[in-house]
Amino acid sequence: MEKKLISFIMFSRNLNVVKGFLDNIEATVKNPDVVELMLKLDEDQPEAKQFIEEEVAKRQFTIKYVITPRLNGLTSLWLTCNELFLMSSPDSYFVQSISDEVRFETQHWDEILQKYIGYFPDHVFRLRMSTFKLNNNVMPFTCNVTPDSFPIYSRKWLTLTLGFGSCCWASDVYHQFVAYHMGLGDQGYRYAATPFYDQGVFRDVPLLDIKFSGLEFGIGVSPEMMKNRELWMIKVWNRNMSHHRQEYFSYLAKRVSSYIWAVKQGIQQFELRQSSVNKSVQVIDETGVVRREVSYQLPRLTYFFINLARKFRFTYVRSKWWLEPRVAPLRNKLLCHANRILNKCLPYKTAFLLDLCVRLAFPASLKAVFKQLAAIDRQIPVAKIGRLQKNTKLFFMTTRALIQYVLDKTAAFLIGPPPALPAEKKFLGLFRQPGWPKSLVKTPEKDMEWALALYKSQQERYRAMESAVQSCDMLHCDTNEIDQEFRSTG
Repeated sequence: MEKKLISFIMFSRNLNVVKGFLDNIEATVKNPDVVELMLKLDEDQPEAKQFIEEEVAKRQFTIKYVITPRLNGLTSLWLTCNELFLMSSPDSYFVQSISDEVRFETQHWDEILQKYIGYFPDHVFRLRMSTFKLNNNVMPFTCNVTPDSFPIYSRKWLTLTLGFGSCCWASDVYHQFVAYHMGLGDQGYRYAATPFYDQGVFRDVPLLDIKFSGLEFGIGVSPEMMKNRELWMIKVWNRNMSHHRQEYFSYLAKRVSSYIWAVKQGIQQFELRQSSVNKSVQVIDETGVVRREVSYQLPRLTYFFINLARKFRFTYVRSKWWLEPRVAPLRNKLLCHANRILNKCLPYKTAFLLDLCVRLAFPASLKAVFKQLAAIDRQIPVAKIGRLQKNTKLFFMTTRALIQYVLDKTAAFLIGPPPALPAEKKFLGLFRQPGWPKSLVKTPEKDMEWALALYKSQQERYRAMESAVQSCDMLHCDTNEIDQEFRSTG
């Protein structure tokens, strides 16, 4: 018997769809002996046992199955997934948890997959095959939302990450978190909340030369069932983002990276040991010497504030009950009556307050903000969305614009002027400007004034280029004008 190339792990209640998957495997694989299917069926389907026994007898590839209680259905599949993984052939190189709706569209895909054996010399990697296979997760929460569905794992990856995941109903989410923390590098505790990678380990390989179909999720599921699944998703998402779970994902990632390091160092035999005292993963060689120790600890306070801010945003979105279709008609009637009463009492004037702010003695940059808001106000017709709705929208837009204006001005003030140009006098000298390196040659004051004038003219030109309609001729003309100016000024 040949060694297995891949072990498929599958769960299903739709026996006809399973039969279609088995037919697809036989129709597209070149060598059926290198394929095995690990199937989980529910014991509340009396016809399941007879169906699978008939399929085992007539198929050319290996089929192993278990018939177990359904438990909580989709949310408890992780338990059987790990059981099927342990039942799979220990010599199979790849393992994939796959949906019964997936179909191979590439003929002799096993020959292509075989080329990926030893893609890395330590045999630790994943082949990403879903619509998110080229996606980058720059923050941990996106691993919940856009994981790579149905990746193909090397068996060594799954042995280092301890199977398909504990207490996590979506194995793709589980391993996406592990890959994310691997990308943070050995000092991931410093960059847990930022997309900054210090010597990260990346072992995700996009699978571009094998085509699949049927990668969609939740097709044909009733709205009530999908609503129930969404509630489960939100609960699991919050659980995955807890400090406890994130630290566990970090631990698994350090196990993988430590194994990769040990193989690269040529250590023949070693042990990956978890030290719960200082929360680290140790590489201990056969003589008992600790060759490497890396921490998987994550800052509790950082994750507390990250989760707190996310829950506030989520609560804000979920609290918009007035947008529900059942509430919208009543809401619209009330707003229509309120708008009629308000129009009779106080006629509406477009951009009246904003035009007044433009005429007041505000700085030019602030007046520009008010002019933009006034233009937006004229673009929004009152008859389309209603007076109260428009005023509310414009109020929040104005508030956000003013806050951004203050923050931008403060940031520019703290950064200071460009190097080699004189600093303007700041308010009471409370903030010290950055200490730019001093030039060894003293620049005449007249030359410095010229440099400041040229810098301001350049700023204006770039603003004009930014707001103008771009075309090759115009850019060429502007470039020539700048060159001529530099020639004329020496």
